[in-house]
Amino acid sequence: MLPTFRGVENFSRAEYERRHTAIRARMAERDLDALIVSAPQHLAYVAGDPHGFMTAGVHLGLSPLVLTHDTSAFLVRKFEESSAADDSPIDEVIGYSSDVESPRDPVDVLAETLAGLGLRGKRVGIEGDLWGLTPADLDGLRSQLDGTEWVEASDIVRLTATVKSAEELELMRRVAQISVAGVEAFIEAAVDGVTEADVVTQVWDALVHAGSEFPYYMPYVLSGERTWLAHGAWALREIKDGDTVWTEQSGSLLHYHSPLARTVLIGENPEAEKVYDLARRAQDAAIAKMRPGVTTGEVDAVCRDMLTEEGYGDWLRHRVGYAVGIDWVGRKALSLRPEGPEPLEAGMTFHVVCLLSYPGKFGIFVSDTVAVTEDGPEILSGFDRDLVRK
Repeated sequence: MLPTFRGVENFSRAEYERRHTAIRARMAERDLDALIVSAPQHLAYVAGDPHGFMTAGVHLGLSPLVLTHDTSAFLVRKFEESSAADDSPIDEVIGYSSDVESPRDPVDVLAETLAGLGLRGKRVGIEGDLWGLTPADLDGLRSQLDGTEWVEASDIVRLTATVKSAEELELMRRVAQISVAGVEAFIEAAVDGVTEADVVTQVWDALVHAGSEFPYYMPYVLSGERTWLAHGAWALREIKDGDTVWTEQSGSLLHYHSPLARTVLIGENPEAEKVYDLARRAQDAAIAKMRPGVTTGEVDAVCRDMLTEEGYGDWLRHRVGYAVGIDWVGRKALSLRPEGPEPLEAGMTFHVVCLLSYPGKFGIFVSDTVAVTEDGPEILSGFDRDLVRK
């Protein structure tokens, strides 16, 4: 393997074999002869990405991966081939010319690959409900592979990735400490008279110098009347006395994330202090409930019920948490939501969120990445969760 100079080693080959075996078991349950993996986060999960080329590479062209019960093939643009092939757990990496010499449509190359693997007329799973393979791409495959049955299977990799291995959990603990570095920089930088943009420059610098790769989402920093927004890019708004200022951010290694959110209060704002104390207690209750066998709805209820009892139920305009790891806020991620029936399992990791806000007033935010273990919840960052007053 080429040196990565990235401060993190790729997962072991045994780890990738574990993933492939688990995915193939789900394929067998659905009588699928093959699965086309096309969502960027799923490609990183199945194929690995020790050099980080997928940060930009898969966003610039179709890079599908075909997994059958006995082999695998990863199609990438020709000039990405060396990055994809180095230390790859995939049997064959196929480079196609997309924009220089005799450019080819990747759909044509994919159709040829499927036919060469004997999959014409077979049952092939696709990730049609995720970013990657477009309806036009699928139409192109149908026109070239008549008789093939295309089966929606977007959840196969997502479900497999929901329960983490020991290697994944250890990596997420490392990522959590990178997130801590970003939040510490936020706390130091968020003072009266600077802009949100000023704060974000310090956060980015801290994340990168702590070892982070490019995360799937930018660091959010919002202040004052903007804090009741659910999400928003930083602005040139100047932070002033009485403001709440919050950040949500995560470091990233090998595409894994451990998000973290904290709030700073500038000067005096008694109601903000009251709301933050309530949010912290509600989040504490939700985290304490997170044990194997407890349902996602039961975790949501202990948080939501406390807020409602104290008159702030309408300030919670968000689910209480969602599964994180190889992705951050993935489509249809397992969520801690009202009446959710799914039981928690040891090895699951969640971003547990208490974002309380009211339009026209203010918002506060506290969140942590939490692993479910046989012995109870583990907060991966270990970072102080008190309101920071300045």
